[in-house]
Amino acid sequence: GGRDMMQQGLQLAQKPHVVISTPGRLADHIDSGTNFSLKKIRYLVLDEADRLLEDNFGDQLKQIFAALPKKRQTLLFSATMTDTLRELENIALNKPFLWQPDAEIATVEQLDQKYVLMPADAKDAYLLHILDKYTDQHSKSLVMIFTQTCKYCQILGMVCRELGFACVALHSMIPQRHRLA
Repeated sequence: GGRDMMQQGLQLAQKPHVVISTPGRLADHIDSGTNFSLKKIRYLVLDEADRLLEDNFGDQLKQIFAALPKKRQTLLFSATMTDTLRELENIALNKPFLWQPDAEIATVEQLDQKYVLMPADAKDAYLLHILDKYTDQHSKSLVMIFTQTCKYCQILGMVCRELGFACVALHSMIPQRHRLA
């Protein structure tokens, strides 16, 4: 998504060995009659599979699956094992391979995760205080903050920059050329 459809259509017509796409954009290319075929696809990889199956991607996925050959390997990747993925495992025509780590929590040892219980109406102030304190103590460290919406990501980025934090906000409402930069 976010790039020129015509340019992508020309690239697809060159029969690339690997296609990376959002479900919506690939379905758009199938709809628009872009001169390409998915009939030789041998592997379909779905990242964030739990979100793809739970969010509103059903129609686009059906359209994509109809354009793909029946004989292929489908690989589903997800950081979390949800009921939706378990249901998919049970109803799949070919028994999918499912791997889950033994550990209840799967993270790299160097990752420092914290949970802070705070009043909802003061969460922004707490977050900025924690960020300020952490960056003072760990000046060479990087911090990544995930937000629930594009709007909140943008606002939080603007506030952080205003307070002097070196900050970049990345979300789907930012033009593709800015995200790439």
